[in-house]
Amino acid sequence: MILTVAQVAGACRSDPLHVATNWPVLCDALARYAVEDGPTEVALAATVAVETAYTFQPCSEKWARGETMDIYFTRKYAPPARVAHWLGNRDAEDAVHFRGRGFIQITGRANYTTYGNKVGVDLLTTPERALDPYVSADIAACYVADHHVPALAAAGDWPGVRAAVNGGDNGLAEFQAIVDVLLTHL
Repeated sequence: MILTVAQVAGACRSDPLHVATNWPVLCDALARYAVEDGPTEVALAATVAVETAYTFQPCSEKWARGETMDIYFTRKYAPPARVAHWLGNRDAEDAVHFRGRGFIQITGRANYTTYGNKVGVDLLTTPERALDPYVSADIAACYVADHHVPALAAAGDWPGVRAAVNGGDNGLAEFQAIVDVLLTHL
């Protein structure tokens, strides 16, 4: 662990108790997947902060006010939505069942299948297991490794890091602000 709990909590504007509980778990997972270095820690800490709405705890994706959970996730992730195919969702049930969860909000049947297999947890039957901090940390570290985040972070391609995890630039400004602070600690 290169970045301290205090550095991460301060930069991420997150509850120090949540960071003290979860940052070591995330760093241990980075070590297990052999992607532990300063820039990757910066990328992961900033990603977790933005993806968890600064709670620094695994969480479930929220739905829009004024819509039910079923309507929101069906509209967003079920066929004929453009992303349904990429996510491996076959129907509305998949869209709701495999909504975003965890430190990095894995989403879709395909990701739950892939990362469940990679970390050795049956996420298809029990997708809620992605909310367990240890399972979620392993998913995050494996996802970071699979999506070349260490190379992107080492090159300083922070928009590329955000896109590798989020698929776009959602939350990029907040992410970049956290990155800028954390980089001063390396």
